[in-house]
Amino acid sequence: MGGLFVNQLHIAIPGAQVTTVMPHLADDVASRLARGTIDVGLVGMCSDMSPPPAGEVAWTRVCTDPMFVLIDEHHPYAGKPEVSLAELAEEQWLCVPSHGCLEECFVSACVRAGFTPRGMGEAEWTTAVDQVRAGRAVALVEPGQLDPPGVVTVPLAGAPLRRTHYLGWRHDADLRVDLEAVEGAAHRAHRDAVRRSPQYEQWLAMYGMLG
Repeated sequence: MGGLFVNQLHIAIPGAQVTTVMPHLADDVASRLARGTIDVGLVGMCSDMSPPPAGEVAWTRVCTDPMFVLIDEHHPYAGKPEVSLAELAEEQWLCVPSHGCLEECFVSACVRAGFTPRGMGEAEWTTAVDQVRAGRAVALVEPGQLDPPGVVTVPLAGAPLRRTHYLGWRHDADLRVDLEAVEGAAHRAHRDAVRRSPQYEQWLAMYGMLG
């Protein structure tokens, strides 16, 4: 939801100059916030993890979402409302490197589901989509993005993996930034992400969580 967050910042703070950076790890974001080289940061963590402490940095939770799986549109489970991890036990899996601790959380979830995964590879988004489209892998993805042609997003039954997004800032950031506007922009970005994902809206409705 990073791009949606930037869009909402432009709306919330008219005239503000918004420059983005893409550190791969939450520790890097926390370090930059602590040094004052960035004013605010948005990070994703596995749901049982917390953002790293970094001196003068404050964190607030924005949202917690289930992880979904991206599969080939001709995959046997492409039309299902949900698919279990165990049903995908023989698949080759992909995730993007910036997900940090996700690989460890994924392996633990697979073991709880009764199997050891064949492997978890890393790939940036375009490469992952190409491999999934060719039927060579499936990929862990966050909901809230549009499916590229040839692939579909399917919820994982029971939501065994979740991601929580946190918004962080230095304690003195309110001298430079309207933090209330920034926090509101983050929540609206999540709302927009949910609205553009039919699969996520259906999942939330199925579990009575669609507000």
